[in-house]
Amino acid sequence: MKRLSRAIVDVMLVQWGPEKLVERLSNPLWFQGFNNVIGMDWDSSGSTTVTLGILKEVLNPRRDGLAVLGGKGKNAMKVTTELNELPSNFNVETESLSRASKLAAKVDTTLVQDGHTLYHHSMIVTERVGP
Repeated sequence: MKRLSRAIVDVMLVQWGPEKLVERLSNPLWFQGFNNVIGMDWDSSGSTTVTLGILKEVLNPRRDGLAVLGGKGKNAMKVTTELNELPSNFNVETESLSRASKLAAKVDTTLVQDGHTLYHHSMIVTERVGP
């Protein structure tokens, strides 16, 4: 799954760049298709956690211009730390992104999951600022 994901991402980065890759990943139908192509069953539980975990492993922020932050379990709480560790070419507002991450996690924990502990929380960022 890692080698195939890396190959697909390489082609997409050459063709579209990091911003368009993030746009594609944010589309649930495209994400599901990508998930299936790299080897997950179409009805598998955990497809989001596995796919984003693989992308986090194969993406290199310095080389690729984008990064997957956070993840499953204890990694879900590391978004703010990982934002601060991005390479210097990532001209992102860590404060506003950290706040957005915390607000989304709070909504997930409080409303969506009805009081259960947050299980998975990720954020994908690019080095480019603005639209």
